[in-house]
Amino acid sequence: MSLLQDLQKAAESAAREGLKAAKQAGRKAGQLAHDNREKIDSALDKTSKVVDEKTGGKFTSKIEGMKTQAAKGVDLVEKSRPGHADPTDAAAGESAGGPQDALWEDDGGVAQPGHEGAYDAARDAAAANPEPGLGEFDSTTGGPGHDESGTPTP
Repeated sequence: MSLLQDLQKAAESAAREGLKAAKQAGRKAGQLAHDNREKIDSALDKTSKVVDEKTGGKFTSKIEGMKTQAAKGVDLVEKSRPGHADPTDAAAGESAGGPQDALWEDDGGVAQPGHEGAYDAARDAAAANPEPGLGEFDSTTGGPGHDESGTPTP
């Protein structure tokens, strides 16, 4: 094996370990959000009430909107816990421990269930709407404004 192949293998191994650690952290965060949901909701209620009082009620609707968005964010985190059964999955005949849990398995670099075509969709969206100053989307490197070696282009 050449030095380049050794480095590539080590980088791939490090990436897999990093992905595994991130997935474990996501599952733990989801479980903590689930286990402490009442405390989180209470903190959101108290915080929004204090801010509303301090601003004299001028921004009540905005504060409530932010509180709602924060709660939706907690919902998303909570869904990442192991064994979570999304009601929409149950309607489709799936239960806890079903395909949604497969998203947490090590995919070995292969697209995970429910994510097929995500790269293609992102590439197509970037090609259709390139950001000003970033150049065109380069399908070779998977990013906008890079040449074939991955070097950013002006």
